[in-house]
Amino acid sequence: FCKGVSYPLFGGGCSEPINICDDMDETTADSCDQGTETCSHSMIDPSDPTCLQTCEPDCDGKQCGENGCGGFCGTCPDGFGCSSNICYEGALEGSCAAPYNLGNSITET
Repeated sequence: FCKGVSYPLFGGGCSEPINICDDMDETTADSCDQGTETCSHSMIDPSDPTCLQTCEPDCDGKQCGENGCGGFCGTCPDGFGCSSNICYEGALEGSCAAPYNLGNSITET
């Protein structure tokens, strides 16, 4: 879970792992708990609420993750993680962990 998720690339190969706990917010520190498969985010400097005083939440097009004002746009269901404000299933069919069967006859030996 915490190592990230890779996706198949067109033409073969796999993407670099996506950090499933990265909320893309520079004002927070992201952490991952492998045992509970959960992410947590904390403000880097909670003693400086300047950015929160005149902040308007931004959740347009976001399924999950932080709203930019210290709150959240939503959370992902069990078995899913939030990356770039989109909920992704932990091991989707078609991922590098479980690639799609494209009907070819090549088998691993």
